[in-house]
Amino acid sequence: EHFNSSLKIAEASGNKNLTARILSNLGVLHKELSNNEIALEYYKKALEINESLNNKSGIERDLGNLGIIYIFLSDSPLALECFHKALALTQELGDKEGIARHLGNLGNVYATFEIYPKALEYFLKSAALSEEIGSKGGLSGQLANIGNVYYYMEEYQSALVYLLKALEINEEIGARKKNLIVCGSLAAVYERIESWKEANEFNKKHQLLNDEIYSEEVKKLTDKVLYERKIAEREMELAVEQARSEEITRQKQILEEQAAKIQLKNTELNEKNIQLNSVIRQLEEANDFKMKILGIASHDLKNPISGIKLSAEMLLKYEMSASEIVHSLQMITGSSKRMLDIVVNLIDVAARELGQIKLSPSTVDIAKLASNAISEYLDRASEKKQILEFYTDDNLSITADEMRLRQVLDNLISNAIKYSELGKTIRVSITQSAKGVIIAVKDQGQGLTEEDKPLLFKDFQKLSARPTGGEGSTGLGLAVVKHLVELHGGNVWAESEGKDKGSTFFVELPVVSS
Repeated sequence: EHFNSSLKIAEASGNKNLTARILSNLGVLHKELSNNEIALEYYKKALEINESLNNKSGIERDLGNLGIIYIFLSDSPLALECFHKALALTQELGDKEGIARHLGNLGNVYATFEIYPKALEYFLKSAALSEEIGSKGGLSGQLANIGNVYYYMEEYQSALVYLLKALEINEEIGARKKNLIVCGSLAAVYERIESWKEANEFNKKHQLLNDEIYSEEVKKLTDKVLYERKIAEREMELAVEQARSEEITRQKQILEEQAAKIQLKNTELNEKNIQLNSVIRQLEEANDFKMKILGIASHDLKNPISGIKLSAEMLLKYEMSASEIVHSLQMITGSSKRMLDIVVNLIDVAARELGQIKLSPSTVDIAKLASNAISEYLDRASEKKQILEFYTDDNLSITADEMRLRQVLDNLISNAIKYSELGKTIRVSITQSAKGVIIAVKDQGQGLTEEDKPLLFKDFQKLSARPTGGEGSTGLGLAVVKHLVELHGGNVWAESEGKDKGSTFFVELPVVSS
């Protein structure tokens, strides 16, 4: 409302420079609110006025803003056109800082549309110019962009070099918000090269910075809101007191009451801003979760799909013996099972986030259910020359969702097979405890390190242990187990004496009342 009122005044006065500036500010406001189409119209109007005035600095600013909006609208040709024009103007004006900025913008366009060699070319030019003019903030930003491009190109060592340089400069200049992004990128790179200690370190730094920055911003807003509310309340009290005085004072009080109401409205707006920031944070977390889900779907499904395709092509193109046909079909079956496991885990995690997992409880013979599950894994264990042992107390029944409890058993037994070496023994036991029934799955596998233990049962975590038979892993199975067990009112935990000393996973569930 303030900007719209100011725009009307500027237009009425015929002040074109002021009108263009207000139109540009309205564009910025709508861009922050993600109203990209509306922002685009304001920026175009501002550009038209500045072009009529031959205001080159204004034209350069509006072209840069238009370029950013076209990126949001996925219109790379128009984004490139705007940034190239803006770059030419900054070169004409001799504005080196502007040149570095628009070189970086061009790099961002090419990176957004995965034209990585071209993106690197512009980011490197921008970084060199930023270093030349002594802009450490600009330099660190471009170094981070270069590191991220190398990450997407899967050149992880080069990515580390540039990201660590960016980290060092940001720490020097105190740019914590930039380092929040850099730490996230470094964690991702170290995960790719399976340097889990460093990945864990930068994940922790990323989370710590995120919490600190968010907490400080919320505290500042909260303090401001409380302060402004106290002022508004005090002014309202004064207004009521002054209303009892003579007519002149009463007239003055009317004005003060209006001012106090405006102040109160501003306070309410600040409160809504705090709520909006909270919603934005939740949306960012949801988007991050979505991107991780998509990353797993694209990365982990690729190999089994390729295996199925190859086996099917072999069956179609070549004459094969009966044993070769059986082998190919077994490959297809195995790959299909891996894909199904991945998809089931992804669906369950997504359903958990939406709160859509509902239980259908009934009285379940837990020993029979476990025995059936073990029977289905005997062939897989036999392939790795592993022994599956089973022990149970008599007459144990629980109230549970049989399908979901079977899912828990499948995850724990398949993990024990997956991460145990050839010839090892896996023991499944079901015993009665003081609180209910305890299911234990004990293996002689790779065990858990101290770094592994805090990450157990969390989403997207891949621990130090690796599958011993080339099996795949999404890092979601144990997170699904934890959620399903807790839905049943139970607990899940793991014990291990350390690396290569095996692990035991425990599930404790309440027993049915007699």
